[in-house]
Amino acid sequence: MKKTFKEITKDLGVDITAFDIPYERIEQNLRLDLNNCKSKSTILEHITKGKKKPSKEVEKISSIFSTSELQEKLSIILPALEKNSDSRLKYLLKWNGPFCKIVVEKKHKHLLKKAKGVYCFYNKKTLEPLYFGKAGKSYKRFMDYFSITPGNCMYNGQGTSVRINNLINKFLNDGNSIGLAIIPMINSSKTDIENREERLIYKFRDNDPFWNINKS
Repeated sequence: MKKTFKEITKDLGVDITAFDIPYERIEQNLRLDLNNCKSKSTILEHITKGKKKPSKEVEKISSIFSTSELQEKLSIILPALEKNSDSRLKYLLKWNGPFCKIVVEKKHKHLLKKAKGVYCFYNKKTLEPLYFGKAGKSYKRFMDYFSITPGNCMYNGQGTSVRINNLINKFLNDGNSIGLAIIPMINSSKTDIENREERLIYKFRDNDPFWNINKS
């Protein structure tokens, strides 16, 4: 890590080694391209995934789509609903932007996939942390924030990734500059990483904005 990324431990004001992750560019104010949805799941498979009992929301979705529609693949029905301006789309798609896309070099992504620990988005002008997250297995979780897909925005999608990406886009539109950082904890347990994340959130909880506690 030290040979590739710049250390910014003191700059961020943290008590554990942190590195800045450079990016090539950020594309702003993007909307979802539902024609590019690659999901192989049907509506029914998606809304019931991981659910032992149907929630009220699942029951609602099941009631407004026909049996045949529920068996339709998302990659087919989402573009069709959008094309026809079908109001039922809002029950499947919780967000539609605007989003941003953070482009990081492949060689850096490769290194991130091999590491784990805490990650951080920070204000590049003031060096104040904006958001901390944990990656217990791999920084692939960190990279989920870099680009938003239709699957992320669906019911049962990655709501946190979508919310933070949207906040980053707004932050950039307001004339700010975003920084990416990691605090590698390669030999630490998942519990140790979670505890470190909690301590950092507590330490910087009075920052404004600070996205971990929805102060923005």
